Amino acid sequence: MSRAPSAIVIGLGAVGSACAAALASVGCRVTAIGDPRRSTTRRSGGYLLLQSKFPGPLLDLAARSLELFDDLAREAPHLGYRRTGSLLLAADESEAARLHVRVRALRQAGVPLQWLDGDTLRRIQPGLSTAVDAGSFCPLDGQIEPSALAEHWRHVLLKRGGQIVESPLSELDAEPAGGFRAVGPEVDVRGELVVLAGGPWSPPLAANLGLTLDIQPRRGWLFRAVADRPIASCPLLGGDYLAAKSSTRAYEVAFNLQQFSSGEVVLGGTREFVGFSEAGGEEARREVLRVAARYVEGLDRLEWDSGAAGFRPWAPCPYLGRTEVAGCYLACGFEGDGVTLSAAAAERIAMQVVEDGLTTA
Repeated sequence: MSRAPSAIVIGLGAVGSACAAALASVGCRVTAIGDPRRSTTRRSGGYLLLQSKFPGPLLDLAARSLELFDDLAREAPHLGYRRTGSLLLAADESEAARLHVRVRALRQAGVPLQWLDGDTLRRIQPGLSTAVDAGSFCPLDGQIEPSALAEHWRHVLLKRGGQIVESPLSELDAEPAGGFRAVGPEVDVRGELVVLAGGPWSPPLAANLGLTLDIQPRRGWLFRAVADRPIASCPLLGGDYLAAKSSTRAYEVAFNLQQFSSGEVVLGGTREFVGFSEAGGEEARREVLRVAARYVEGLDRLEWDSGAAGFRPWAPCPYLGRTEVAGCYLACGFEGDGVTLSAAAAERIAMQVVEDGLTTA
């Protein structure tokens, strides 16, 4: 191909922005399209976790992402990236037993987890509840400011000659002569290839191309407060987090907490199949704080905001890479792992585009 190919990336969250920047880096002329009102990244906590994964491809992808984040942090220290480690906590013996099984499996997969008793955990994190019996520490895990991350990749895209259009899409079609056309209130653009990275809003657009995506919105409430004291030196997760994440029940609540250097504390969360409804924040806050009290003391004394509901793209397994539609690639269905997996997912999409001979790089 003698000239730079045109590419459409749908989605301006962490995954879509990363894919857009990666495609621009391999020689594509990229137009990234998204509706900021639909951004799940803006309403996420920014966890970068290995110990919340099962052994297998997703764990490998997450490990690669963290390697890429190490490099990225040297270029962009303002992203708040820190390899703080993470703690997964058990508040009773049965929870500890289930957690220990996961620890053994992840250790066999190469994740260097440490098993700690309750007293040791409370020395590390003095605010932990006396009910915390045991837990695992993963020194490789960390956190990042998710909105800053997506904004950084959009900045990279613009520096490499790409463009960004903030608009919802009304249609995405395959052109009879080849390529794709994306149309919305503020956009009408054609591209030789397209990447669907629109989270739970991807299935209707994919259906226009004859693709069926089993992705559903899974609502998650997060609450924020500012503390004048250290509460969490690393991401804290309850032992129920793993079960809630893998569950397909209509409603789950699981404890997760992190604190940024600014003092901001982010508390979650729920996992709910309720479509795109944003009702019920007050009830969710009460329930999340009730569950959180099993693990950390005094959280009910902070002044929590009214919360933000994000919509994770739940799927039986993520969609990443080529499709049967030539020139169409998918990067969606990551549930709550979009921020963690974004760097490695973008790298894979760009590699496949190059392998398929669609760039000048």
